[in-house]
Amino acid sequence: DEVVRARLAKVAGALAGGTARGEITLADGMPGRDWPQLVERGLGALASLESGVFEVAGIAARLAGIAATPEAAAAVARRAGGGIALDIAVADPMPAARLEIGIAGPQAAPRLIGARLPGGLDRAALTRALPELDMSGAAIETGGRGQAKDWEGAIAVIAVALPRLATGRIAVEDRQLAIDGRLRTGFSSAAARDALRQAAGAAWQLVLALDEAPLPADITLRHGAGGTVVDGILPDGIAPEAALLRLGGAAGAGLTSGGAGDPAAWRRVLDALAALRMAFEAFQARVTEGRVEIAGTLAPGASAAAVADSLKDRIGAGWAIDMAASAAPEAAPPAPRPAEPTPPPTDTMPAAPGGWMVSGATPEPAPDLTPDPAPDLTPETTPGPARGSTPQPQATAIVPSGGTAPDTGPAMADSARRRAPMPPRRPTPNP
Repeated sequence: DEVVRARLAKVAGALAGGTARGEITLADGMPGRDWPQLVERGLGALASLESGVFEVAGIAARLAGIAATPEAAAAVARRAGGGIALDIAVADPMPAARLEIGIAGPQAAPRLIGARLPGGLDRAALTRALPELDMSGAAIETGGRGQAKDWEGAIAVIAVALPRLATGRIAVEDRQLAIDGRLRTGFSSAAARDALRQAAGAAWQLVLALDEAPLPADITLRHGAGGTVVDGILPDGIAPEAALLRLGGAAGAGLTSGGAGDPAAWRRVLDALAALRMAFEAFQARVTEGRVEIAGTLAPGASAAAVADSLKDRIGAGWAIDMAASAAPEAAPPAPRPAEPTPPPTDTMPAAPGGWMVSGATPEPAPDLTPDPAPDLTPETTPGPARGSTPQPQATAIVPSGGTAPDTGPAMADSARRRAPMPPRRPTPNP
């Protein structure tokens, strides 16, 4: 099969850095369906040896040669897989020096997990080079391949990496140094890579997998008559939906997760804030890692000291609480009730003289319409003039209706009033 022949020729041509020469001719028929894969694995393993031979006869395969180190011999065996007999010698039987360090968290000291140190480098020398490294309980061997001066670059890289890593792992083996983890806040990935490569120099191969530090967890909670609203960044490990449920069904305004913070401690804080709503009419709280700030108006009967003690008990040690709580204003006394107006009388007064009706008011007293006594119109007899004298004319006064008699003397006026009838007077209607 030309496809199989071309595939095997490509693998064989990669031997010796691509300088291998020769021809591959396939016999009629193959010993088995997996025979091409068997040959590919054997040729790949052969390429990892300093020198060697790979022989296949039917389904029997054998790989012999020299590996540079025990680690290289182990890699050849893994690549060859099953079905191939191995006869591998090691040029330098001394095992490679290695070292592994773990960083559990921002507050934890970096810890040495295990090491096989090169010649000239022991526990005391490693302690002097990396004083911040916790080596208690670590399994440390000596006699690894290489010398202490060969590890100067590796020690320099570790010294640069430890202050920058919040969590992660550092592994050194042979001439390769791998670092993976999350950087602390304030360190950029690009700047950290540059610093590490400069410390390593050309003798070490770096394999870096660095994540930028997350933003610190920081939320603001507002509670009032309209309900509870929360915004900000929760710690990684607390989903926004779960936090809102802990707060009694609060509303989220752009609330996200993934911030830096201790999720277990933050859950206690959320539970404490949920209970706090009963002690305040309205308040605002800001929560950052290790700190709670609260300002608001207490509900009637609530005590600021009791609220602060309750918060401390619920949240636990290690958190600072800053609370500014004002008492609820006293209720103003009720305003006096205004007197109800007296309703007007509902009855209708009798009609006043003249046909006018007055409703809802007391009528003015009706005028006295009794006519004056009729004047006595009997002529008075006066003594006539003396015999021989000239008679004097009698003055008669006519009093107009509603007018005033001219002043003709007391007797004359009185006489005129008695003689002239007075017209009746109509009452003036009261509107």
